[in-house]
Amino acid sequence: MSRYYQTQPKPHRVNIAQPDTDPPVGTMGAIDTAGYAECRFDIALSGQGIQSLKLVLLFYNSRCGGWFAGAEYEFSSAGQFAVSARTRGATVFLMIKEFTGTAFELSADYAMS
Repeated sequence: MSRYYQTQPKPHRVNIAQPDTDPPVGTMGAIDTAGYAECRFDIALSGQGIQSLKLVLLFYNSRCGGWFAGAEYEFSSAGQFAVSARTRGATVFLMIKEFTGTAFELSADYAMS
C-alpha cells in the first residue's frame, strides 16, 4: 500500500499586478519542495482586458547559482486555475513572464505532494 501526503496550501505570490522583470535574486520567496514530488499552484487571476498572461516555472540550480526555465503556462481570461508540476524536490518559483491587456492581479497558492 502506498501513502500519499499533501501539504496544506500556502501563499506563494500575492496581489501581483505587473510582470516580473527578472528572476528572483537567490532563493528568497521561492518554494523548497524537498521531500515532495509535485507542486500544485492554485492561481487566482482577475483584471480587465486580459488577452494573454504567461507564467514560467523556474528551477533553481544551486551549483550554478541561477534559475532555469521549465514549463510555461498561458491564460487568456480571468478565473481560477490549477496547474501541477513535477518538481522532485527542487527549489521553484512561479514567474510572471509577460502580460498583454489592460490590467491584471494575480495571486498563487501552492501545495506539495
